[in-house]
Amino acid sequence: MNWKTALYFIAAVTVSCAAANPNLFPQGDFEEWAPYPRNDVDKMKITGGLAPKNWKCSGAKAVLSRDTEVKYSGNSSVKIVFSPGGASELLYLPFPVKPETKYRFSFRIKGENLSFANKTQAPWGGVQASPSAEKPWIDKKGELIFTRKSGTFDWTLFRKEFTTRPTDHGAMIRFNLPDGSGTLWLDDFRIEEVQVRTSTEQAVRSADYSFRSSLNRENAIYRSGETITYTVALLAQGKPAVGTEFELEVFRGPERIRHETLRSSGKDEQISIRAESPGQLLFRASVKDPGTGRRMQSLAGALIDPEKLKTNIPEPADFDRFWDSRKQLLRTNKMQITTKEIPSGRAGFLCRDVEVSCPGTNPLRGYLTMPAGAKAKQYPVMLSLHGAGNKSSLVRPRKNLIVFDFNVHGIQNGQPDSYYRNLFSTVLKGYEHQGRTSRETCYFLGIYQRLLRALEFVKSLPEWNGKDLIVYGYSMGGGQALAAAGLDPDVTLCVANDPALADHGGILDKPPRQPGWPRLIDPANPATIRTAGYFDSIFFARRISCETHLTSGLTDTACPATGVCLVYHSLKGKKNIIHSQKGHCGTRNTTGEKRIEEIAGKAAKQFGEKK
Repeated sequence: MNWKTALYFIAAVTVSCAAANPNLFPQGDFEEWAPYPRNDVDKMKITGGLAPKNWKCSGAKAVLSRDTEVKYSGNSSVKIVFSPGGASELLYLPFPVKPETKYRFSFRIKGENLSFANKTQAPWGGVQASPSAEKPWIDKKGELIFTRKSGTFDWTLFRKEFTTRPTDHGAMIRFNLPDGSGTLWLDDFRIEEVQVRTSTEQAVRSADYSFRSSLNRENAIYRSGETITYTVALLAQGKPAVGTEFELEVFRGPERIRHETLRSSGKDEQISIRAESPGQLLFRASVKDPGTGRRMQSLAGALIDPEKLKTNIPEPADFDRFWDSRKQLLRTNKMQITTKEIPSGRAGFLCRDVEVSCPGTNPLRGYLTMPAGAKAKQYPVMLSLHGAGNKSSLVRPRKNLIVFDFNVHGIQNGQPDSYYRNLFSTVLKGYEHQGRTSRETCYFLGIYQRLLRALEFVKSLPEWNGKDLIVYGYSMGGGQALAAAGLDPDVTLCVANDPALADHGGILDKPPRQPGWPRLIDPANPATIRTAGYFDSIFFARRISCETHLTSGLTDTACPATGVCLVYHSLKGKKNIIHSQKGHCGTRNTTGEKRIEEIAGKAAKQFGEKK
C-alpha cells in the first residue's frame, strides 16, 4: 500500500518522527487496476477494459483511463474525458468507520478546459456515512462533503473534516462529473481518523519541509576546470531535520549525471563536481512527502563559460533573403485596417480592438491602448507580446505610452472562455510543432508575418513620436521581441524576458544541451533541423543593434539559461542580462522596465506633461 498522505508527529523534545493516521480508504491512490467488462455502448468507455480496483464506474459519453504520465504521486491517476450531454461517476464500495469519531476526507484534482452546461454545477467529490458498511451510500441523513471547480488548473487539494453520528458504522465515497466537457484527473482519495494530540506533540506536515542551499559562487558562473560545490540542508519547520531520507541530483542539460540518496544529519550536506565544458548544471535536492509520496524540491543552477557556447546548427545561408521575401509580401499587400472602440477600464485612456489584413496567414489582431487626447507624434509605442498559450489580447493602459497588445495567434479578442478552450483543443492543439518540417509551413512563420505587420501598423499611427519603438515580452513573447528587433531596424528598445525559441540545436551537442521551448528539432528528422534555423532567436539576435535587456532563470528548464546566453553574446548593440536562481518567468527585468519608464517620461517632458 502506498500511504500517500500520512500525518506525522514530532515530539517537542526530539527531532524523531513517528507515522500516524494511516489511510482508511484502501483504493484511493489508483495504483491497482482490474478488468471491468463494459458492453453497453451508451455507457462510460473503459479504456483497455481496466478500471480502478473495487471502484464502480457509471455514466455516459465519458472515457475513463489509467494515466501513468499525469499523476499527483505514485504510478498512476484516473483520467476522465467527458462530452456534452453526458455525465460520469466513480463510486466506491462501502468501508467501515467508527461512530462518533472525527475524520478527515481529502483528494486531489487536476482539470483541463472543464466546462459545464449548468454553471452552478461542477465536479464534486463527497463521502457520506451510514448505519451499515453494507448499506448503499445514499443515506440522506448522512453528511455529504463536496467541492466544485471548473476551468484549467493544476493539482489542487480539497479537504474537510466531519464527525460520524452514533449510528454510523460505514461510509461511501462518490465522485461525480455533471453534463459538460473537458479532461479531469483524480488522485489521492483519503480518509483518516483525526487523533487528539497530546500537549507534548506538534503536528508537522510534509509542507513544513524546506531546503537551505547555496553554491560556492554567488553569481553562479564558473570556468572550465573549476569545482562547483552545492551545499544544502534539509529543514523541518525551519529547523535542521535529522534522520529523513532525501536525494541530491545533478543534471547537465537533459541528462542526469549524478544521483545520491542521503539521510539528513542536522548538518549541511555537500556535493561537488568539476566544471568540464561550456554549458549549464542544475542541482536538485528533493525529499519525498511522507504523506502524499510527491517530491518537494529545491533547485540551483550554475553556468560554465557561457561566452564560449556555440550553436549546433548553421545559420541558413538565405536567412536574410527568406525574411526579406516576407517583408516584400507585406509591402505588396497594403494594410486593410478595421477598428472598434472598447472600454479601457481606466479614466484618461482610449482602447481600440484592431484587425489588420495580413497575407498568407490570420489577420493581425490586438488591442491598441493610448492616453486620451494624444497629439500627433507625441508618444512612444510599445509592442506587448504574448507568451505561449491561447487568449485574448489585453487592455494595457500605460502612462505616456501607446501600447499595442499583439494577439499572437491572430484570433478574435474579447470572446468567451469557451472560444479559446475550443481553439486550444482543436486547431491550436500542439501549435508549436505544427508544420516544423518546412520553413514554409512552420507555425511560427505565420506569427512572425503578423509580427512584421504589427510593426508596420504601429509605425503608421499618427500619435507615434516617430523614434521610440519598444518590443516587450516574456518566454514566447521574449522570442517574438528578439525576432521583431532582428527584422526591423526601427526597433529602438528590446526587452526579452527568459526568451523562448533559442538554441534549438542544443539537443545535437555532445553532451546535449536542453533547447529552449518549443524544441523544434526532432534529431531523427533532418527536415526539422533545416527548419529550426529560420526561427532560432540566436540568429535574429545577430541582427539586433538596438539596446536590449534580457533575463535568465538559472533554474529555468523551459527556456534554459544556455540559450539566453547564446542570444546575449550574439547581440551587437548595448545590452544587459540579469541572471537569477529563479524558474521560468520568475526574474524581473528591472533594467528593462526602468528604460521603458525613462523613455515614456522623456516623451512626456517634451510635451510639458507630468512624468
